[in-house]
Amino acid sequence: NSVPASVRGLLENAKLTPFVDIMLGNTDVPFGKPAPDLYLKGAELLIIPIQECAIVEDSPVGLEAAYAARPGKVIKVDGPYMVNKSLIPIIMS
Repeated sequence: NSVPASVRGLLENAKLTPFVDIMLGNTDVPFGKPAPDLYLKGAELLIIPIQECAIVEDSPVGLEAAYAARPGKVIKVDGPYMVNKSLIPIIMS
């Protein structure tokens, strides 16, 4: 739900940009969270049906957006420190 420059900066600082196919921020869609627009646009750009996507979220407004997008799975985490490869079995189940 951040502006694209912030998203890009965070991913670069975390050395994650090689693993990211697309980056979207709140100015890339008509409505930011709690609207589902970011998630729906991401799935569209990746050419993946939203029903086949898993969304990992930690904030109440993000969870509201995630559930509104109606993906295959929503995974609630307590914060970004919980987002790591240990989520892969949960996402794949």
